[in-house]
Order: sequence, then C-alpha cells, then structure tokens
Amino acid sequence: MENEVYERDYSTLLSEPDPEQKAILKHMGEFLHDIDMQQPRMISPRGKFTYDHLLRECDAYCRLCCGKIRAVIDYQNWDAKIVLILPALCCFIAEQKALLFDILLHTKAVSFRPVENTAAVAVEIRIEYFEKLPCGSEEESGDIMMEHIRAAAEKMCKGNPALMEKVRKIFEKYELDNTE
Repeated sequence: MENEVYERDYSTLLSEPDPEQKAILKHMGEFLHDIDMQQPRMISPRGKFTYDHLLRECDAYCRLCCGKIRAVIDYQNWDAKIVLILPALCCFIAEQKALLFDILLHTKAVSFRPVENTAAVAVEIRIEYFEKLPCGSEEESGDIMMEHIRAAAEKMCKGNPALMEKVRKIFEKYELDNTE
C-alpha cells in the first residue's frame, strides 16, 4: 500500500493591497482604536482569574521546558498578554495538553511564531482582562459613537469634496432613519 500525501501551497495567494486602500484601512483602524481606547473600563473578574491561572501554569511550563516568560497588564491600552519563548512547543503529557486546551478555550487570541535566528517558538496569549463600562443608555452610546465616526469621516474626506458630499448624505440618511 502506498502512502497518501496531501499538499497544497497557498502562499502565492497573498497579495499586497492597493496603497490607497491600505492608507484608508490604516486611518480607519487608528480611528476605531482611538474610540475604543476612550471608553472607560474595569478589570473583569473572569479575565483576572484567567490571567492569574494561566500565568501560574505557563510559568510552570516554561520552567519545565527551560523557556522564558513575560506577562504584561497594560492599563494604557486595556490589554493583557503572556508571551512564552519556548525551545519547542511540545504537548506530550496530559497536563501540557490540558494547558494548551485551556489557553485556546479561555483567551481572546493565541499566536504561534518562530523566533528570529533561533529554533524557538514564541507563543503570545491575549486575555480579555478588562471589560467596557456601559456609558449611559444604549441610545446615548450610539449617539456618541456616531459623532466620533462623523468627525473621523470628515477628517478623512478633507480635500475631496465629492467624497465629503457622499459622506454627508449617508449621515443625513442615518439621522432620518433614527428620528422615525
């Protein structure tokens, strides 16, 4: 019986976006990030528990594998992460498999990357340590968000009157739809 091999190379599907599109996406990303950073937050009890638990477990795993660990709770950017630098990522025993499953199940993102000029693997674990505080009613929150979006759209359309007119019509339609 012959071996079965399945192989495909999708790396050629990656293409650089149009520079103008890339610039617009960058501005929009910065705008949304700025809005998100302005919303008040508090420490999530569940996020804190997850962070503390994973920090202990990942520290023990790094000690076992002779790796490195760095954990940061960033109060300026409302972010918490644990980064492991491991000589190899191996899960042979049940506890190691359970840790990997726990990380995948209880975090908002996990990435695995090679460490430059070494055979090591970097594992970045992002945890939802903070939760947003509601700001007034849902309607009030929506109005605040729309004002931020309007200001950003006007800033992005500066110097392009045709685009600015389209944006104004969109906002007028939005306001008409929401007053009814």
